[in-house]
Amino acid sequence: MNAVLDVLKLRRVKLDYISPPVCPGIAITSSSGSGTIWVDMGDESGWCPPGFVWDNQLWTCVSTNPPTPPTPPAPPPPPPPSTGCITNSDSLSGGTVGTAYSQTLVCSFGTGPRTFSTTDSLPDGLTLSSSGVISGTPTTAGTTNFTVTATDSLGALCTDVCQVTVVPLPIVYYGLVLDADYQGNNTPIFETGGTPLSLPSPVFPGYSVTVHLTGNHTELGGWIRVTGHTGSPSGPAFDTGRLAVPATSDPYPSYYPVTWTAP
Repeated sequence: MNAVLDVLKLRRVKLDYISPPVCPGIAITSSSGSGTIWVDMGDESGWCPPGFVWDNQLWTCVSTNPPTPPTPPAPPPPPPPSTGCITNSDSLSGGTVGTAYSQTLVCSFGTGPRTFSTTDSLPDGLTLSSSGVISGTPTTAGTTNFTVTATDSLGALCTDVCQVTVVPLPIVYYGLVLDADYQGNNTPIFETGGTPLSLPSPVFPGYSVTVHLTGNHTELGGWIRVTGHTGSPSGPAFDTGRLAVPATSDPYPSYYPVTWTAP
């Protein structure tokens, strides 16, 4: 019994008995005859181990160590991926072939700094940085759609589809000369007195010029031809080839108007 009580580390133990004494050497502190008694197990300092004291009712030992603070709850998991969070995804400025390009994505999603990435292809010559800057020099004209993922400082994700359109470098014409042949006359341009007409330089697509042709064979038609260079005065050759001009029934000297527009 002593071993059991020692293990329990109790100062006073409640026992039921029929008639005292119950156990030799154990002092009965209350009651007599059959019933319930309390047994005094000795001084408290001999029963509570280091770091423990008796509780207020002297029933058992309690720890003197401060209570362990509760573990704070884990932060909630990141929300599911969002979409449509890049506010300028569908209004990115267009680019031009051969011209430096730079555009920064604007994101209304998440907390703190965002990191941007994509697994799609951007227009040739352009790249996307982790800070959301699309930059480079485009090399191919066309419209490209690509999906961008933005990750905020808490690990939450957002995806959006961006679009960039690249247009060709505008064509510039240099040193253009308009020549013609009409109704058997190989010097038919009235405005120049018959010689080929040199056009302004440079000129751009949409430029138009009108000349009047003359000849003495009403049954014959004719042609005009424009030659020169594109991009620079010594750039690639430009040549329209012979562009047909219909015959006219007007008697000689007829002055047939012909208009040419740069493509």
